[in-house]
Amino acid sequence: MMTNEIALSEQTVALLICMDRAYNNSMNKNRVESVRLLGKDLTSHELSVINTLRKQEFGSASEISPQPNNDDWVKNYFLIRDGDDSLLAFGRLHEVDIEFKAEAYSIFGIATIVSVIKGKGYGTLLMQSIKHFIEMSGKSAIGFCNADLSPFYRKCGYGILSASGNRFLYRDSEGELHASKYGNDDVIYLGGDDGLIPKIIENNEDSVYLARPHW
Repeated sequence: MMTNEIALSEQTVALLICMDRAYNNSMNKNRVESVRLLGKDLTSHELSVINTLRKQEFGSASEISPQPNNDDWVKNYFLIRDGDDSLLAFGRLHEVDIEFKAEAYSIFGIATIVSVIKGKGYGTLLMQSIKHFIEMSGKSAIGFCNADLSPFYRKCGYGILSASGNRFLYRDSEGELHASKYGNDDVIYLGGDDGLIPKIIENNEDSVYLARPHW
């Protein structure tokens, strides 16, 4: 009788272990995490997904290919992943030099914001993660979006300058100015310690000069 009780107990323990493993596997699959990586640390699969969706969402002809001799190597990428390491949303920040009112600033350029699976809150989680990083850095940050996306960015805690994209002009290495590629797009922003954003808002007729043509 004692032997049967011990055998039954061992079976029960084995069953509980199996149930626990199944539960943990299920929880891992449902887990969602936010990570920040440098470009050099992205996997080939992640790069493939990012480049494919950049082409679909933005019509990007170029591909992101982090190499030691380009700035993508050390650029900040933000990923939302599930328990299987599948990408749910992603974005990145460029280091951008700009000039406004004859003063130079180094800011973050908010770029490549894509929610792979829409309507599940992954884009919001992504923008909150990016916002936290920017705020911790103390830098100002600027991005551009279509007006119909502005309510989403406002909801995520970003400021919006409506139809102001045409104020941002590209100044090339020869000093020649080029018309903005952003037309009447809205401008997304977060203010930093440099006081740049209040100046741009206050002096709303003045142009902002960028050291890169777009992001």
